[in-house]
Amino acid sequence: MYDFNSIFPTMASALCRRLALPFCLLVLAPRFACADGMKWVNSFAEAQTLARKSNKIIMLDLYRKGEKPHDKLIGVTFKDKRIVKFSKNFVLAQVEESSEEGRMFSRMFSVHNYPVTFFVGASTQLWGFIGGSQSPSEYLKKMQDFLGFNKHMSQWIAKGGDTKNLDANASLAYLFASRGDVGAANQYMRLSESVDPNNKRGKLTDAYLAFADITRIRGNTDTAVAYYKKAANSAKQPGQIVSAKVGWAVSVYRKDPQSAEKLLNESLAVKGISADDKAAVQSLITRLKNRR
Repeated sequence: MYDFNSIFPTMASALCRRLALPFCLLVLAPRFACADGMKWVNSFAEAQTLARKSNKIIMLDLYRKGEKPHDKLIGVTFKDKRIVKFSKNFVLAQVEESSEEGRMFSRMFSVHNYPVTFFVGASTQLWGFIGGSQSPSEYLKKMQDFLGFNKHMSQWIAKGGDTKNLDANASLAYLFASRGDVGAANQYMRLSESVDPNNKRGKLTDAYLAFADITRIRGNTDTAVAYYKKAANSAKQPGQIVSAKVGWAVSVYRKDPQSAEKLLNESLAVKGISADDKAAVQSLITRLKNRR
């Protein structure tokens, strides 16, 4: 799926519906450490406590037992020495989707495909998420980005954006959209567009996708659809086109399931679609059909 070098990638974003996270989840469980050296807790509530004490971001791995992408994530990505080392910058939590916390997260975010890695603050502000399995290098880059944005966000807000930094503006647009401040969010999206109006770097599409995702999650479907269309029209990579069409489909599904199904089928026909993306879209089509 799309690779937003600044924020909030992946198919997971196209499968989320609401931003609200519970301030305290009550299921407590003991910590455990994976054999690869990454030390996890298996309770989000415990992770919140640790995050407040350490002033770190929570990296939450929401997974389903037996899913091949998660097996790959555990067996390859999470065993990479670079990932293990950098993971010390986060509070690590793993939650299985069939657990009480897992069901709550899956229901609130309407997650249909696993695994999904959420990056959230101790007060439950969402910084981003990664869906599926990714190579260690891709995963590490996104971890570094999320940590960097957390550190620089207050500085960017104080400056009122950056006329030369698309990533900063797009991050601010996402943040204010997540807070429900659509006016400020649109202002920063316009700044993002002004940095690279012709999308020569290809990153504006990812900004459109991230902004569309968060406005949809916040319930502003019309704005989300408008930006998914912008993303589809500006996309330079197959994964970007697929992400735009999937997000668009999820946005309109309740009102127009036939149009949603058409968009999903169009995404399957995108030239160059990856095997993982194709499998994820097919799974989503099946799940949505079963909901009818």
